[in-house]
Amino acid sequence: MKDKARLLIVDDSVESLELIDTQLDNKYHTSLVTSLSEARKKLLNNRYHIAIVDLVLPGENGLDLIRELTTDHPYTAVIAISGQASIEAAVMAMKLGAAEFLVKPLSNPDLINIMVEKTLQAQWLLEENRRLSAMLRKELDTDLIIGNSVPIQSIIQKLKKIAGLDTLALITGETGVGKSVFAELIHRNSPRRGEKFVSVNCGSLTETLLESLLFGHKRGAFTDANRDKIGYFQEANGGTLFLDEITETSLAFQVKLLKVLETGVYRAVGSDED
Repeated sequence: MKDKARLLIVDDSVESLELIDTQLDNKYHTSLVTSLSEARKKLLNNRYHIAIVDLVLPGENGLDLIRELTTDHPYTAVIAISGQASIEAAVMAMKLGAAEFLVKPLSNPDLINIMVEKTLQAQWLLEENRRLSAMLRKELDTDLIIGNSVPIQSIIQKLKKIAGLDTLALITGETGVGKSVFAELIHRNSPRRGEKFVSVNCGSLTETLLESLLFGHKRGAFTDANRDKIGYFQEANGGTLFLDEITETSLAFQVKLLKVLETGVYRAVGSDED
């Protein structure tokens, strides 16, 4: 079954948030927040398909968040909403990258559902275009691999297929066979190649430290944690995270990690929010 899309909805009115959430009829995973600071916290640890952003918030400007989303979260589409904003603000929202603009109150449930479906479809087509573009490249960048044997050529063909997909990949093999090399090749030949490739040797770290490095931590979570710090999952957002020697961690940690990989949801150490 296809996973539900994840939506972030930002509006200072709780009543408006609940109305939109009700109209969406539980078809999506929704996160409801009433301020830009709350939205930024959610974006720190989660990836959303769509952000529905009210342009007019008490003491805040929704355009600021749209600008940040366009720059830092290019895979999140934006639907701007407002009951007070001027035409100029609506035009600015679209120029900053908003896919749609809706006027509040959103009393027609069909309208918001149509806009969300339309935006998701556009996102899917964009992702598909990236995937196909990667697959259509004639040559795989394989300068890290030396060899023309049948097994090596077979691996290269598999790399071509995997590189074009937005999916998880499990690379197995004995120590020293070059698993990290193949992981980097997948990244370098994928639509994500312009983003970060982050490699973590899970076998060389304590699980407490590993959890902090992967998921980030909040100030005061432990001794010397004097500031908030994002984890490798957030750092590699939009790119590739390579977890080396994952089998060296405990079964309990692997179960926790599997849940994160399946749901895309995690919690920074010391935080009470996902």
